[in-house]
Amino acid sequence: MKNKPAKIQYSNIPKELTASPNLALRDESDYEQLHIIGTDFSGKTLYHQKFYECRLENINFSQSKISDVRFTNLIFENCDLSNLKLEKALIESAEFVKCRMTGFKITEGNLRNVLFKNC
Repeated sequence: MKNKPAKIQYSNIPKELTASPNLALRDESDYEQLHIIGTDFSGKTLYHQKFYECRLENINFSQSKISDVRFTNLIFENCDLSNLKLEKALIESAEFVKCRMTGFKITEGNLRNVLFKNC
């Protein structure tokens, strides 16, 4: 009897999310079940961020640096992640769809069940 390979589980976010079009990120913050749309976080330096069950759409994180970050069960769609630096990052059950990722860098990080599509 052959063992079936385990099915990879990418993001599975809830259908109903709280819209947050003008969210301001703060250090040592948790964000849960949000739909963050069209916000410019470029050039920011942030520490200790946790995102859980969120959809980030048309977000600009270019030239930013985030240390001690966790992205769990997330979708990044049409985001500018160029030259984004993530340190001590955990990204799991996430999808990156149509994102600009030139110069994207993760140091001391882990990726589990992550899908990159048309990036």
